[in-house]
Amino acid sequence: MANPERTVILTGVGVTPPIPLDNRQVPFNIGLRVTMTGAPTTPSFRPEYTFDDIQSPTFNPATADWSAMSAMTTSTDTLLTTPCTAVRLNLVSLVGGTIGLVMTVVQAGAPGR
Repeated sequence: MANPERTVILTGVGVTPPIPLDNRQVPFNIGLRVTMTGAPTTPSFRPEYTFDDIQSPTFNPATADWSAMSAMTTSTDTLLTTPCTAVRLNLVSLVGGTIGLVMTVVQAGAPGR
């Protein structure tokens, strides 16, 4: 059965809710596509991932340990092959204009063991 794609949207500086991943899938492959709309002059955004146990009742996205991928300024596709438990999108800064960021996440691999 194919894994459904999941999408999150940002329209201002901040972070999206985490998207849970199955870190036991083999091989672990996450396709990330960030599409930018609007007329921003200087945006800076980055996908982030965590190894924290997001299923824990004490998990708090605001205090979790997030690792950042390289900062981006235009629409892009990228691949994440490091097993992790969740991803999110962080719009770090926006100088002028308006923006809409859509991050689509697709996970490939055999179901976790």
